[in-house]
Parts: sequence; structure tokens; C-alpha cells
Amino acid sequence: MSESTLKVNWDSYEDQLAEGKRNIKMGIGVGVFGAGSLALIGATCPLCFFVAPAMVGVGMWKSRKAKEKLAERGECADGEDGSL
Repeated sequence: MSESTLKVNWDSYEDQLAEGKRNIKMGIGVGVFGAGSLALIGATCPLCFFVAPAMVGVGMWKSRKAKEKLAERGECADGEDGSL
């Protein structure tokens, strides 16, 4: 297929990059909450123990994939040099 027939929505990759960063921040927030509850009351939610690393991992994966696609376009994401 030619380039003109294959339409790529580059905005969706930028949205995925933003969503990945948001997932990382939320995962860190859940982890801080779990660590704070462990420090204060001596116990943490078992779900938080698994959710925080999973959210950070998913966010990193989404961000990496979006950066790869944006690098294919020749656009640097967030002022970076395009390296992953």
C-alpha cells in the first residue's frame, strides 16, 4: 500500500504516550499509599502490592511503544532525541 492510502493517526500515539505517563504516575501513587499505610498502621492492602507494579509496568510499555512509533515518524517525543 502506498503512503497516501495508509492513514496513520499520529495523535493516537501521542495520546498513548500521555496515557502511559499517567499510568506510571498512578502506579507510583498507589505504591506510595501502600507504603504509607504500611508505615503508619503496619499493614498494606494486598491488592496495592500487585496493582502498583502492574500499573508502572503497563505505563512503561505503552510509553515505549508510543515512542517507537513517533520515532518512526521522525518526531522526537517530549524533547528527547528519540532514543528508547
